[in-house]
Amino acid sequence: MAGLSSKLQLSIRTGTADAIEDCGVRIYTRVEKRHWIWDKTDRLFSRAERFAAESQFDEAVQSFDDAIRSDPEYPHLYVYRALALAELSRFDEALVSCDRAEQIDPSNFVFPMYRAAILLDSGKPQDALQSLRRALALQPGNTAVAGYEQLAKWDLGDETAIRQLKKNIREMPIDVQSRVAVRLEAKSLPEKQDGVETTPMSSRLFRKVTVLMEAGHYEKALRILNVAGPPSDSARETREELYAKAVEGQCRELRDRLKELEKASKEKKRGAKNDSAHGDAQHRNLLLELGLSLCQSERKDEAYEVLEKWLNEYRAADFPVDERASARSALLELAEIDLTRETYAQAVRHCHEARLSGASLSDPRTNLIEARAELALGNRAASRRLFERYLSKDVFYLERRLYSI
Repeated sequence: MAGLSSKLQLSIRTGTADAIEDCGVRIYTRVEKRHWIWDKTDRLFSRAERFAAESQFDEAVQSFDDAIRSDPEYPHLYVYRALALAELSRFDEALVSCDRAEQIDPSNFVFPMYRAAILLDSGKPQDALQSLRRALALQPGNTAVAGYEQLAKWDLGDETAIRQLKKNIREMPIDVQSRVAVRLEAKSLPEKQDGVETTPMSSRLFRKVTVLMEAGHYEKALRILNVAGPPSDSARETREELYAKAVEGQCRELRDRLKELEKASKEKKRGAKNDSAHGDAQHRNLLLELGLSLCQSERKDEAYEVLEKWLNEYRAADFPVDERASARSALLELAEIDLTRETYAQAVRHCHEARLSGASLSDPRTNLIEARAELALGNRAASRRLFERYLSKDVFYLERRLYSI
C-alpha cells in the first residue's frame, strides 16, 4: 500500500529494528514484541493488504479492524487502516486512525507523513504542512517527506515548489509521483513530445514526401513525417498539410481495397467452395488498418465508427487469439477518442475491455487513458492509483510534463 514494497511491509510487521530503506523512505520500527512467527494479527494484516492491493478497500478496512482488535497497540495497523479509509474518501475517520498511530509511537516519521498525504487528498494543504513539519523534525532530509511538502506548497500557490519537484522527481516514491501526475492532468498542462531521436524538417524532406505520395506510397510518406523532428514555425503548416494528404491517401487506398475484397467475397459466395474464414480475416485486417489510419486524421467520428465495426466483427468471430493485440489497440484508440468527446465513462469501459482482451503484453497507455478519464469524472483516488501503475512503466512522463511548464 501507498508505494511500500511487500518486503518493506513484511519487515514492518515482523518488527525488525534496523533501518529499512525503500522508495526513498526510511522507517525505524520500535515494535518490541513482534516475532518472525506469524500470529493472528499478522495473518489479518496480510489479508487486509491483499484486499487493498485489489482495490477492495471496504474489505481491507474490515480486516484492519479485526487485526486491531487482536493487537490494539500495533501502530502500523492504524496508519494502514487510515490509508484504506482515505481511498474510500472517509477522510475524517482516516485522520482519527492516523492520530492513534502517532499516540502509540510518536517517534515514527511515517505516521505524520501519511497523515499529511491524507490531508492533501482531502484538500487541506495548510494542515498537511503542519504534519510534515513534525515528520521532517523526526527524519530531516527525507525525500518522501520533502516531496509531500512541495506538493502542499504547490497547492497553496507557491511557484518555487514546482522547481523543486522538477529537480528531485526521480528520487521521489511512486505515491508522491502519482499525486504530482494528478495535479498536472487536472491543470490540463501541455505535454512535450517524447524524446525520440529525430531529424530536422527541410524542404528536401518535404520534396521526398511529395514524390512518395505521387507514387502512391502513402505509408512510407507517413513514416518519414512521423520520425522527422518538430518543424519550424514556417514549416509547420507545410508539414501538417502533407501529413493530412498522406493520411487521406492511405485511407482512400484502404477503402478501395475493402471494396474490392467485399466484391470478391460476394462472387465467391455464388460458388460451391468458399474460404469464408480467410476472407473474413482479410476484411477485418483492412478494416482495422483503415480505422487506425483515420485516427491519425481529423476524421475521429469516422475512425470511431470503423473501429466499432471491426470490434463487432472480431466478437462475432469468437475473439480470434491472433487478433487480441489488435483488439487492445482498437479499444485504446476508441478510449482516446472518448476523451476528446468527453464521454469519460465510455473511455473507462473501453480501457477495462482492453485489459480483458487477453493480449500477451499489456499497454501502459491503458492506465494513462483511464487515469485521465477517472480524473475527469472526479475520481481522484482511482486516478492516482492508475497513475501509479503508469508511472512504473514510463519513468520520464513526469519529467516531460514538469519541464513543459
